Amino acid sequence: MTGLECLHNELLKRGCNKMQLQSKVIPIILDIVANSGTKYQQIDGLQDEIKKLEKQRDDIRRQIAVEKANLEFMRGDINRIRKQEWFDAPEYVQEFYKALEDCETDSGRDALRCAQMFVNSVSVDTKYDNTAFIIGLSAILSGGRVAPVKELHKINKRIPNPEYREFPEI
Repeated sequence: MTGLECLHNELLKRGCNKMQLQSKVIPIILDIVANSGTKYQQIDGLQDEIKKLEKQRDDIRRQIAVEKANLEFMRGDINRIRKQEWFDAPEYVQEFYKALEDCETDSGRDALRCAQMFVNSVSVDTKYDNTAFIIGLSAILSGGRVAPVKELHKINKRIPNPEYREFPEI
C-alpha cells in the first residue's frame, strides 16, 4: 500500500468523505511532509489515468458484447434466410419449368429463358437500378420492340441519346 493510500484510509477513518479525498491538495501536502519532490502528485495523476483507462476498457467490453449479440442475431437471420431459400429453390425451379411448358411457342420459351438468365444475373440496389431492370426485362420480353437505351435516356439525361442523324455534307 502506498503512502497516499494509507493517508486516504486514515482520512476516511477520521471522518472525511470521498469528495474530500478527491482533492488535489492531499498529494501535494504528502509530498511536502515526506520531502519527496512530486512523487505523490505523479502517483495521483497515474491513478487518475488508470481509472480513465479502466473506464474506457469497460466501455469497449460492453460495446464488444453488444456487437457480438448483434452478430449472433444477424447470423441467425442469415441462416434462417438461407434455409428458406434452400427449401424454396426446388419449388421455384418446378414453377419455372411449368411456365416454360405453358409457353405456346418456341420463341416464348426462349424469351422466358433469356428473361430468367437476366433476372439471375442482375443486381438491383437502388430505385434507378430497379427502373433500368424493368426496362431491360421489357426489352427482352418484347423481343427488342422496346428500346431500352431510349427509355433509360428519359430517366437519366447523362446516358447518350442513341438517335442517329444525318449531317449535311459541307
